[in-house]
Amino acid sequence: YREARDRDKPVDRYIASLRTYEKDRGMATLHRCGYDVSSAKRAFDRSNEDHEASASSSADDDATANDRDLEGRPLSQTERASFDDAIRIHRKQWTHIANDVGTSRARCLVHYYSRFKAGEGRGAYSKQKKSWEQSDECEVCHDGGDLLCCDGCVNAYHVGCIDPPLREIPVGQWFCVECMKKKKKK
Repeated sequence: YREARDRDKPVDRYIASLRTYEKDRGMATLHRCGYDVSSAKRAFDRSNEDHEASASSSADDDATANDRDLEGRPLSQTERASFDDAIRIHRKQWTHIANDVGTSRARCLVHYYSRFKAGEGRGAYSKQKKSWEQSDECEVCHDGGDLLCCDGCVNAYHVGCIDPPLREIPVGQWFCVECMKKKKKK
């Protein structure tokens, strides 16, 4: 029992030394190294160096790409700019946002909750949130009920109140007359 307990102490110290966003990658590295802590530390440090060197390169090996997806490493400045554009376009469709940023949904969610929503991006979040809140009454008759929400603004309409009235709910994205006018001007 004591031997097993003493043998696990370096593993515990290694795990405790990792930052929260590094724990998944650190554990994966430890596992790949057969729980040899000194080998895991070297491999982890090398993967950090490799990540820094290959951040601008898309020719990463599978292990490095997987490590980057596992961890919650903060988004780079380029990734943050891509995130800002993607969240404006895709709202909270995390798979689309992650694809546009070129990272995992987990990293996008970590950024959203820790930086965008509560941190440095709070102002942008507040503006964006207003565009995500759909109206709960028809823009034409000002009554509630079953409403068709515009995918370009917060307005909502009864299918029969739209001019000309729709016979059925459209499949895919739908834009109100006001948004269509704005699109034509651009």
